[in-house]
Amino acid sequence: MIPNATQQTATAQAAASNDRGVAMAASRRYDDALAHFDRAIALEPTLSAAHVNRALALLMTGRLHEALGSADHAIATRADSAEAWNLRGQILGSMHRTEEALGCFERALALRPGFAEAAANRTIASAALE
Repeated sequence: MIPNATQQTATAQAAASNDRGVAMAASRRYDDALAHFDRAIALEPTLSAAHVNRALALLMTGRLHEALGSADHAIATRADSAEAWNLRGQILGSMHRTEEALGCFERALALRPGFAEAAANRTIASAALE
């Protein structure tokens, strides 16, 4: 099925809003970033990157339960996202749910062998369990 012009416009607007959110987050303007990520998700609910970015912004503001929900949405929209699994692990680690976090890092590495950040996070989680 070929997307119609309205769908293409919504997808482009969602991507642009996500990009603006990334810029806001890079400037540590997390509330502004969240507004852009929310708009992107409203326009394109299956845009996994917006869910991942929203989860990261929420993690940075200490809103861990909301961050976990956003990471779960990212995984639901794209189960093969190593970034989403790694971020979910980081959030769980911040919640002191280390064994669950370790499983997420393992999943991220299974999806993308050599993913350095996930490997480092797995090492930290493993050490915390010893």
